[in-house]
Amino acid sequence: MLAFGLELDWYPITPALGVDLDQLESAYQDGTRALFIIHYFGFPQPLDDILSFTRRHGLLLIEDTAHGLFSCDAIGRPLGSRGDASIFSLYKTLPVPDGGVLVAKAALGETSPMTGKKPALRSRMGQMKLLLERSAGHRFPATTNTFKRYLSEPLTRVLKSSTAGEQSAAGSESSAAAAAQRHTFDLRRGDWEMSGVARWVLDRLPKDTIAHRRRANYLRFESRLVSGPRTRPLFSSLPEGCCPLMFPLLQLEGGRAMRSWLTRIGIECHGFGFDNASIPMERFRLEAELKAQVACLPIHQDLDESQIDYMANAVNRWNRRAP
Repeated sequence: MLAFGLELDWYPITPALGVDLDQLESAYQDGTRALFIIHYFGFPQPLDDILSFTRRHGLLLIEDTAHGLFSCDAIGRPLGSRGDASIFSLYKTLPVPDGGVLVAKAALGETSPMTGKKPALRSRMGQMKLLLERSAGHRFPATTNTFKRYLSEPLTRVLKSSTAGEQSAAGSESSAAAAAQRHTFDLRRGDWEMSGVARWVLDRLPKDTIAHRRRANYLRFESRLVSGPRTRPLFSSLPEGCCPLMFPLLQLEGGRAMRSWLTRIGIECHGFGFDNASIPMERFRLEAELKAQVACLPIHQDLDESQIDYMANAVNRWNRRAP
């Protein structure tokens, strides 16, 4: 949006990552054309109230459903189906190397699916290698190092050699630049379509069971947590129809130390959000605190009950540790 010259303003959210309609009303300015909302972690925003607000002010509604693939509201309406435009990220929820979805109402001028260019092979290799290694490590833990040494790493070298002359958006980027690109939208890739590998994997996934597994894992993890002085769930309950992306924990003590400790004992734990120079963070103290305090644990569909229990026990141990 910034690259195309749009002027953006920002509005605050609640401690539970909800849209505060009173705050939104205060932030509204004449000349605003659209409202952008985020369904954080797949938890639905109050769309009935939000749509009343946008209609009252004549605004377009853009739903960011990057976290909400397969999530619905309490009466079964899919998130991303009610706005004028909606965006989805596939690789956040599914084991695919790339792919996203834009859904726009015909009233916006587009009446047929758009087509794009094939993505550069080199840009997909790293993510495919990571997916293959994670899959092998999950299914056959004892063979992980062997898999890397004799299959994934040689395959990567062969592919790099065969595409040495390929000019892609990411072909000559340094590792630091590549890391920065994860949190930006590279306009040079704006007309790329989903890769053939991602489509092949997508067609073969058991999509009808994913939401059920994620909900079951979330609820099992929640039920095994013991209240402690150092953490608590960010959300008080799991709404009906929600397909949660992760389990967000609020770190009341210890800051980022818990994330580091969980990583050391083999639990992948992510922070929440990232910084962007266009956001005036000095106006948003609560949001800055959430970025520092929220830790996100996996509850995805490939985890079994014993792994969920292991994570819950680890968090309970952290709560019992001395500060």
